Amino acid sequence: MALEGASEGIELSKNSTLSPESQVAQSKPQSDSAELATATVPGADRPRSSTKRAALIGMLERPEGASVAEIGQRLGWLPHTVRAAMTGLRHAGREVTRSKDATGQSVYRLARVETAPDR
Repeated sequence: MALEGASEGIELSKNSTLSPESQVAQSKPQSDSAELATATVPGADRPRSSTKRAALIGMLERPEGASVAEIGQRLGWLPHTVRAAMTGLRHAGREVTRSKDATGQSVYRLARVETAPDR
């Protein structure tokens, strides 16, 4: 049961579109300048040396490599977290290899990234 004239007291604005200046201000990303600042930082492709990912990369780049147990103990990760982090490195384009040591334990190594010599 609707009352007649119930909507008469509501006034709708006839101009609901934004001015061109407001539309431009809303369409600009807020972090535009932040992205440009980080894009030009040398060595931005390498993680900070204080991160666990950097520690993982350091352990895997050693000539002797590292086992899942050793990485887990040093970083405080469970074995499935160690394996997931290595999968993340693979997805990022790094080559992670697995081999067996003298005791039969799996050892993981990371191939060093070769850079082109400067001309």
